[in-house]
Amino acid sequence: MELRSGRTGCLQWAVAFVAAPGEQSCGDGWLVRADEATTFVAVVDGLGHGDSARAAADRALASIDRAPGGPADKVKAAHETLLRLRGAAVGVMAVRPDTGAVRWCGVGNVEAAVEDTREAPRRWRRLFLQSGLVGHRLPVLREASSHVDAGGLIVVSTDGVRAEFLDDLGATGDLNALTERIVSGHRRDADDALVFVGRFEGGVR
Repeated sequence: MELRSGRTGCLQWAVAFVAAPGEQSCGDGWLVRADEATTFVAVVDGLGHGDSARAAADRALASIDRAPGGPADKVKAAHETLLRLRGAAVGVMAVRPDTGAVRWCGVGNVEAAVEDTREAPRRWRRLFLQSGLVGHRLPVLREASSHVDAGGLIVVSTDGVRAEFLDDLGATGDLNALTERIVSGHRRDADDALVFVGRFEGGVR
């Protein structure tokens, strides 16, 4: 398993990922970028496993990084890049640092959820996911909207992580420990797995 962490825009974040058994490369990839208006998070699950899946994920992420506009625009850019190539599941989230407004566009098995810190015990709002395969079968893209409060978490994961992990998060103070615990405890044995967790800090750094 590999771990990464940092602070970008309005998010303190950590990511954990692991390749499928027998593979050297993980076909799941991610990026986080920020400007003064928005912090973007993207997660891509390249079709299959190994180097070919990783190459598809990298190409999709590069196109998402370059593309202007919001989450749906960036998913469409990934689709155009992957046409006639190996497809991918793709999710892109945009978070406004000034308001905590969240926009999300996801196609395929990339899940996203936003923590509702106003509820006790912790509750999660799962964001709308569309069926399809970026690069092959793109639906009419729709964006979901939500909101995250200061200190609240956003989570994006590939289908190599069982979705029920949201019901079993436990303490969320150390994001590195949290992402490692999620992947270790909830990964599917035969697949690549990746989870990205970000804590909203309410301001650009």
